[in-house]
Amino acid sequence: CCLARLRGFPVKAVPASGFDHWVGATLGGGKVLNNKKLSTKFSRRALSERNKTFVMLICYPPVIACVLIPLHLFLLTCEGLLLSAIKRDRRIWTKIYWFCLKEIWIKRKFWVERRRVVQHTRVCTISAFYSTFTFLPHKIRMLFIHGLPDVR
Repeated sequence: CCLARLRGFPVKAVPASGFDHWVGATLGGGKVLNNKKLSTKFSRRALSERNKTFVMLICYPPVIACVLIPLHLFLLTCEGLLLSAIKRDRRIWTKIYWFCLKEIWIKRKFWVERRRVVQHTRVCTISAFYSTFTFLPHKIRMLFIHGLPDVR
């Protein structure tokens, strides 16, 4: 989706999913329980944070990336340390947030090369790229609505 937008292709939502699954059963976690509390798994959160960060590292336009990526990494670190302290569970830091930061370093050749290719073929303007973004991240909205998630 992000890559198609960078290359100037329109991105549209399809009426039906091509992946038939029940949220939380197939991929584990990531759903609201009893319309109140979020529930997720360590592996799902770890891969979600890693993949989101890789997309940012690869796709964000250089001008904005210089500001937003360091800010993202700082906030990710703060979030991990804070959640680990609040939940009194060190695994939240080690299995999710430290995993993400470690993966960024270990796979730096992958995302640096991929970024070079993607940014070289980019035709989308910065304003067009960010036109679909919202100021308040989805994670913060979900926190306000459902509180801290249960991590299993």
